[in-house]
Amino acid sequence: DHIRERRRDPKALSAALRRLALVLSARGQYAAAGTRARRAIELVEPLDGETRSLSAAWGTLGEILAGQRRRPEASTAMQKAIDHAKAAFGDDDAFVVEEYNGFALNREEMGDVEGAEAIYRRNLDLLVRTKGRGSLQTARTLALLSNNLDRQAKSLEAEVRLRQAIAIRERDLGPGNPDTLRSLGNLVGLLIKVGKYDEAAALQSRVIALRSALPERNREEGIADLGRMGDILSKQGKVDAPIDYQR
Repeated sequence: DHIRERRRDPKALSAALRRLALVLSARGQYAAAGTRARRAIELVEPLDGETRSLSAAWGTLGEILAGQRRRPEASTAMQKAIDHAKAAFGDDDAFVVEEYNGFALNREEMGDVEGAEAIYRRNLDLLVRTKGRGSLQTARTLALLSNNLDRQAKSLEAEVRLRQAIAIRERDLGPGNPDTLRSLGNLVGLLIKVGKYDEAAALQSRVIALRSALPERNREEGIADLGRMGDILSKQGKVDAPIDYQR
């Protein structure tokens, strides 16, 4: 109904199709999602001055292709999204930075880990200059950079960057937010890799307590938390230690 109401307005119809494409993609209906995203692009391509809409449409298609693991095609679509976003907003806009982050993540999955690192660092420098060290977008870029560094076995800086991201997310989102919990879990993984088992155990206990206090608990995440805690205790030689978790 929403789409039918906007047939006479190509820009509005394109936006509606983008939203529909993302819903279909989330359901795993990638072919249908890709068709809608491409139609969203076709609707605004002939329009003058619609670089923002084109950027959003190409970004949607890139996201869908990345979800299908069609990395080279996703990279091409994301680059088009970046080009249109830069034309609309300029190189230093936060929206452009987010498009670059998505592009870098896709490049990373294609194996260009060092190239992705360079993009994350460029974005981080830009965000610190324009939005400060404490913005949530800065936190997201710090977390992405940390994951990238971890993949390159640069554990020391990866830990530093992740702690910076966590500090921002805990302050602005709260400790029980999914993004914060995800970052805390990633930090536990880093601590395990470098042999800081005592700190990892303490932090994992905190993650378990935070997740158990949530009104809606994810059973799979809870099981994964317990498994990770068991792994840490095993590495500490505490194979019989009890794990406190409210089911």
